[in-house]
Amino acid sequence: MNGTEHSDSIHETLVAYGAPLVSWKPVRHMSLEQALVHGLGLSHGHPALFRVLPLVLLRNAEALDWERLRALARDASVAAELGLMVELTAKAVGRPELMHGVSALRLPPDGALRFFHEPRSEFGRELVRQRTPPVAKRWGFWLDMSEDSVRALVQKHGAWRRGTQYCLSQQLRDS
Repeated sequence: MNGTEHSDSIHETLVAYGAPLVSWKPVRHMSLEQALVHGLGLSHGHPALFRVLPLVLLRNAEALDWERLRALARDASVAAELGLMVELTAKAVGRPELMHGVSALRLPPDGALRFFHEPRSEFGRELVRQRTPPVAKRWGFWLDMSEDSVRALVQKHGAWRRGTQYCLSQQLRDS
């Protein structure tokens, strides 16, 4: 499988698990945990992919094998990315219980932050530095994605909560 085919299989699997990516059909090529880890790896070069991963997490949180997810993330060197995505999502939608899934992950040592998505200019770099939420800094990243943007995405696309049949976007509108 070449790089494009592998990328397509990751996108198709994420769509099958609920990612709103319109250019791919929903086909499960791998487990949910593998798809999330591979998606995190690809997302450094694809900001739109990182933005939909919280929806996949929320729509499938009850089915996740958190121990396997953590192990796969460590093996793929995306444990900090996983911690960031889960904590950002948990804070954005008021689901602190999601943090239990990544509590065993270690925060990176204090030091230099790295850009999650490389800005195209010095102006872009400065803008990202100004907009980075504290949760991203805790996990060692400069990131132009706030809790508000995650919340807005969830409201727009909806995400099932705890296996019940109501939409999180409706709950957020009502609060």
